[in-house]
Amino acid sequence: MKHRLGLVALLLLVTAPKGLLALNGAQLTGFTAINESLGGSGVALPQDSSTLLVNPAGLSQLPRRVDFNILMAFPKSVMDTSAALAGGGNATTAGGATSNDDPVILPGGSFILPTSLLNDKLSFGMGIIPVAGFSLDYPASRLTSGLTGNIYDTQTYYGVLKVVEGAAYKINDQWSVGLAVHVDHAQFATNSATLALGFPQTTGRDRMDSSFGIGAGAGILYKPFDCLSVGASYTSQQWMQDFKRYADLLPTGGTVNLPQQVNAGVSVSPLKNLWVSTDFRWINWTGAKGAFGTSVAGGGLGWQDQYIALAGVQYQLLDWLTLRGGYNYGRSAIPASSIFASQLASPISEHHVSGGFGLKLNETLRMDFSYLRTLSNTVTDDGTQSAGAAGASTTQSVHQFSSQVGLNF
Repeated sequence: MKHRLGLVALLLLVTAPKGLLALNGAQLTGFTAINESLGGSGVALPQDSSTLLVNPAGLSQLPRRVDFNILMAFPKSVMDTSAALAGGGNATTAGGATSNDDPVILPGGSFILPTSLLNDKLSFGMGIIPVAGFSLDYPASRLTSGLTGNIYDTQTYYGVLKVVEGAAYKINDQWSVGLAVHVDHAQFATNSATLALGFPQTTGRDRMDSSFGIGAGAGILYKPFDCLSVGASYTSQQWMQDFKRYADLLPTGGTVNLPQQVNAGVSVSPLKNLWVSTDFRWINWTGAKGAFGTSVAGGGLGWQDQYIALAGVQYQLLDWLTLRGGYNYGRSAIPASSIFASQLASPISEHHVSGGFGLKLNETLRMDFSYLRTLSNTVTDDGTQSAGAAGASTTQSVHQFSSQVGLNF
């Protein structure tokens, strides 16, 4: 057991984000190059083992395969609290402080295994996939340097690696259902100030803390015609252990649960070799126990629910070449009333535009590539939850690339 826990910890260390990614809230917009290039859509268009997360029922539609993916992101984050009373005018210079964001590299892998069980109708899958996280490291504090000396209240790290095991049953040629078990491992560290008298540094003092969690997923897929598919899936809240080192900072003793979410989608093929995929996603940040779902007044981050539109187009130009494009939009999970409270944990991106292509090298091996641009977005605190926070702002943008190798066998 210790060896297994050590392996998970090592994988999380390898996949630790050192900056911001293309995110819906704290969650990745896509999990493989194919999925990312389609804007993260795919509830009704399963193509690779990312369907373990998007819609486990899709496992029944795919052959035996293994996928390896590497994501590389180049983020830029700027924080400015010079106009906020809480910033004291000198927390950051006018124009903002830029986070020391290194390029982010995240590997992941998964597989699908159809079986001869139940008359060839049962398929299994498993993946080790980074799903959420952010890391910010500013050269200056949010608060006036008279309090912090710019020594603390400057950085936060949070990362989640998920081990997913799923199964799908093909009821008939039209209907499939799927279930998945999610085992999560998260790490967290920050030197944030707390709300105690004098705004001292958290007792965690930027030491890495970790927790395990568990959740579940379920999905259904309906394909009445070869040119039309409809799908839906549900992922439960991920119930995490507390980050004990940060019990003085995080609400309910150090809890950071990931939220439940619902996905629904349609894919159509209006022309030969052309597929259009459209999804809708609801992420229930307000219902997540702990930091995300607790209000600023209650010691949390005060995030809001996201309603996300995802769309993708795929065209097989040649037998060996497939082209893709996608778009993903979701209002920032951090409302204007919570910007100052969330500036050390502030993925505020909204618009994501992506594109990519796939190369079929032979009947067994293919490679897929994607590029995603998270458009620059700025959100300014309106002071409704804390008058002293009014005027604090955050600006973020990301360039992100993914490469994927898929093996059918």
